[in-house]
Amino acid sequence: MPCEEIIQVVGTLIPQESRTLLSNQLVQGGSLPKCPKSETASDDGFHLTPFNGKRDTLEQLHKVLTKPLQKIKGIGYSIENITILLIFQGGFNMTTIAFIRHGVTNWNLEARAQGQSDIPLNEEGIMQAKALGRRFEGEEWDMIYSSDLSRAKTTAVAVGEVLNLPVQTDERLRELHWGEMEGTNEEERIERWGENWKDLDLKFEKEESIVTRIQSFIDEVQHKHPDERIIVVSHGALLNHLFTHLKNDFERCRFGNTSVSIFKFVDKKWEIQLLNCSEHLSTIEEREA
Repeated sequence: MPCEEIIQVVGTLIPQESRTLLSNQLVQGGSLPKCPKSETASDDGFHLTPFNGKRDTLEQLHKVLTKPLQKIKGIGYSIENITILLIFQGGFNMTTIAFIRHGVTNWNLEARAQGQSDIPLNEEGIMQAKALGRRFEGEEWDMIYSSDLSRAKTTAVAVGEVLNLPVQTDERLRELHWGEMEGTNEEERIERWGENWKDLDLKFEKEESIVTRIQSFIDEVQHKHPDERIIVVSHGALLNHLFTHLKNDFERCRFGNTSVSIFKFVDKKWEIQLLNCSEHLSTIEEREA
């Protein structure tokens, strides 16, 4: 369920087909007891907002409600000309986050570990960021967060310019710190530390540190932006750790530069709606043709 807790779902004159529809989509098989037709504020403090029009899901319904949704304690609405009353505790929390990896850099092309070294986008990366911005044209988003490293921030600003949104940087979104490995490629690592360099302590960021900053950031976003659409621009390794944190069964992958992955918080868990999509980069080739 997109709301925190459904206390009661009641309706009038509900035929079997609508009962089945509502059971499947709203209460996952729960019963729908009869209720009075009145949609006025009740004595126990529930304030009801009538809504007329066909809506198949509660998710569609929430889009027409006045924010902040947490203050709404009940909803009356019509589906297939049948009055339904939803009384719930708390509010909707369907936070949507579009996670984006930064555009390409010279160190990406040279296969050098960047980590928290502040390497800027190259010319191709800037073109990728502009293409990414065009992808978001006409869409509605509420906030943009970005790693404070320039390759991520420049990517985020390109999107912000299209959406007319500021970019808020956050150190918690930085790439993993790769210690002594930063700035090297595989050949150089073997030359410096030998074939078994992965067995050495090269001062990588500890797992505990990574999890702490990921958890802190996600908790804060959900608290500040319930039911909002947020864009987060970060880095490949950090995103793999973050996605594994959000979904235990997530299989790590290599994210393309400026790739978009969309997660939505529904029924108290994160669902993946889009993963590692870079289709917008085709517009670069079309413009050059």
